[in-house]
Amino acid sequence: MRSKLVPLALAYAARRGVEVDAVARELDVPEGLRTPEAWSMDAPALPIDRVEALLDRLANALGDPGFGEALARSLPRGAYGVVELAARAAPTLGEAAERLVRYQRVINDAVVYAVEEDGDHLIVSHHVPGRPDAVGRHTNRFTVTLIARLFAELGGDDVRPTEVELAHVDPAPDMTELPRVRHGAGRNALVYPAAVRTRPVKAADPALLEVLDGYARLLLPEDEPSPGWSGRATAHLRGALSGGPPSLAETARHLGTTGRNLQRQLASEGTSHSGLVEAVREAEARRLLADTDLTLGEVTFLLGYSHPRALVRAFRRWTGQSPQRWRRALG
Repeated sequence: MRSKLVPLALAYAARRGVEVDAVARELDVPEGLRTPEAWSMDAPALPIDRVEALLDRLANALGDPGFGEALARSLPRGAYGVVELAARAAPTLGEAAERLVRYQRVINDAVVYAVEEDGDHLIVSHHVPGRPDAVGRHTNRFTVTLIARLFAELGGDDVRPTEVELAHVDPAPDMTELPRVRHGAGRNALVYPAAVRTRPVKAADPALLEVLDGYARLLLPEDEPSPGWSGRATAHLRGALSGGPPSLAETARHLGTTGRNLQRQLASEGTSHSGLVEAVREAEARRLLADTDLTLGEVTFLLGYSHPRALVRAFRRWTGQSPQRWRRALG
């Protein structure tokens, strides 16, 4: 499973004094999964059983049987990147839920989200095919707590589920902040009144949503990364440019190696980290300008440039034209 939950859980436990490096080494958690900043969907996969074991270890180290819920309540807004931001910018709670379903593969490749109406109820569910207990006690509780929190923040404190289902059979007491919790359901689900679907989102932003939708669609995984170190590094860079491209050391850490080794491996494949950054930026710039209506400023942000002038200079170097003129020539 590839999931941002792993580095978020490690970071949370570290802030509370747990020696997480020792736990991560013992459970053979790759370097690229140990910090939220280094994580992306091309990070190494971790078996679900090992994710369960990791969260159990962290919960025991903290002495907190409600570790999953506490982690979900602690996360800053935006912790789940473009998927969460798109949900927060959506016009209604129904549209927000649909963004979670539509873009889930950007942040997790094992779980399946669904939104359905059943009579007078709207149900937001989450399950793992072939695993009746989904992702285990702590992760299941994390998921329903996080979705309930998100819906309340978007639609108002009165937006609360009338019933909660948890995939696992749990001998621990029910979650006190959520009503009518039923265990052993084979899925995780929150049941809301059907009217919640049309509840307006308080901070809806249609203009921002258009940008985020376009970017999330581009980030959705299509094919497996190309083989070799350059293919893996390229796949990482493609989703990590916003805010400035990762350094060689950051990319190496994400790929589970050292900067020196990554530099050597890339050289053996006839490229370099800076060359890959340049190539990814050029390819993404061409695609964003050709396939979307994003403004130059928005493309600048998504590609990690500090100012549109920097993008214009780079684009002239690649094509001999300004981005605006190149886009107009496409018709």
